Amino acid sequence: LNYMDTCTELYMDATSSTDYGYRGTFYWELNGTTPAKSEPHIRQLQKVIEQAISSAGDISPRYLTIPGFLMQSNTEYRFQLSVTSFWDPALVTTNVFSVNIAPYPIPPITIAGAYYREVEVERTVSLSAEMVNEGCAADVLASGSTTYRWVGCNKR
Repeated sequence: LNYMDTCTELYMDATSSTDYGYRGTFYWELNGTTPAKSEPHIRQLQKVIEQAISSAGDISPRYLTIPGFLMQSNTEYRFQLSVTSFWDPALVTTNVFSVNIAPYPIPPITIAGAYYREVEVERTVSLSAEMVNEGCAADVLASGSTTYRWVGCNKR
């Protein structure tokens, strides 16, 4: 689950997907919201997704960008990505990504390096990150009181 605010653009990147033949199909869609949102709001988000798909032309979009101002605070958005293999159209991998939109500013942070890291327990992990002073978070960063907590995951 990821957290962001209404001033930060949502960027979802599927370029690290594997086993799709490098020419497979990427299909993005809004899977749902909690709490449920109005039909015009859902239509507006679906239109942004459809425009991203149609503007990609013959190439299926491997990333999706949603402007922050379209998101509503205190809402969980679930976006679904289905990747179909170029070699075998029966092979489809589907993942759902959840994003929580907070009612308070959250400074955007970029973590350098690979999205996925596998490390043995006895080894140390170092992360390098950059926080940006922009959007809703500009006042928060100016106060000098920002704290992030890192959480490790075991995906086995």
